Amino acid sequence: MDAPAAATPGTTYAPYSGVRNPNTRSIISLAFLTALSLMLPPAGMLLVSAAGWDWRILIPAILPSLFLLAILAFTWISGMLEAKKTEEFLSSSRPKVRWTYTPEEWKRIIDAQWENEKDDWKLQLFGLTFIFWLVGSLVGIMGILDGSGDINPLAATAGGLIFGLALGIPIAVGSRLAVQWEYSHTNPQTAIGTEEIYYNNQYFKADGKGCLIYKAEVVKEGVTAKLVIETASSSLSERHGTQEWEIPIPAAMAGDIEAILLPRMRITKREEDETIEETQEAEGEQRL
Repeated sequence: MDAPAAATPGTTYAPYSGVRNPNTRSIISLAFLTALSLMLPPAGMLLVSAAGWDWRILIPAILPSLFLLAILAFTWISGMLEAKKTEEFLSSSRPKVRWTYTPEEWKRIIDAQWENEKDDWKLQLFGLTFIFWLVGSLVGIMGILDGSGDINPLAATAGGLIFGLALGIPIAVGSRLAVQWEYSHTNPQTAIGTEEIYYNNQYFKADGKGCLIYKAEVVKEGVTAKLVIETASSSLSERHGTQEWEIPIPAAMAGDIEAILLPRMRITKREEDETIEETQEAEGEQRL
């Protein structure tokens, strides 16, 4: 791994343009699902034409495709804007430390992440299938209890199962392909500033309002070390909720990162953190 380098005042860097859209995984999944939804209107048109029905009954079938197209466009545009911000950050002197993992180091990091995500598609497929099968079964049970005979319980159960599979398969396949593509096109460069983080093609910037950094510390584990950063965001341009970044660093450089980076990071103290610190200080004073 190239040693982390501190940015010095007045340092300039060559323009960086190697950042891909950070929403690529979502874009691939949405594109796959949108393409399938766009096949429904033509198929429906053939059915309507053969049956002699009014074509206007297909209007509801077009709306989901338009909705997915709008979400896809928004996701792509917001990701491109985020990539531009990242390139500006990497091309500036704002990073206090930056380094690039060797191919071997990066492969170990990505392999560990892949191990945690490689089976997510199974949950999406079987989860959706089970949910709609359950809904169909409940509808069938309601038909039996109603006693009117208007609902065929077997047809309702089979319909729920088929719909669940029809929805779950494209979502699971699209998600799987997106994850595989993402892990084969990752960027081994890392850069961290006083209020900005770039790691594994994800960029975060604290603004003191909706986007905050709650914690940053170096955790040493034997001969290895990692930089643990806890962030929170309520912004549409960032990941929602609290996120913990675990960024591997060379153990030999942990001291430099603690001296160069951590004292300058823009940390926002939470009320519970302040309460814990006050309690610890009080206990320390009592022991003295």
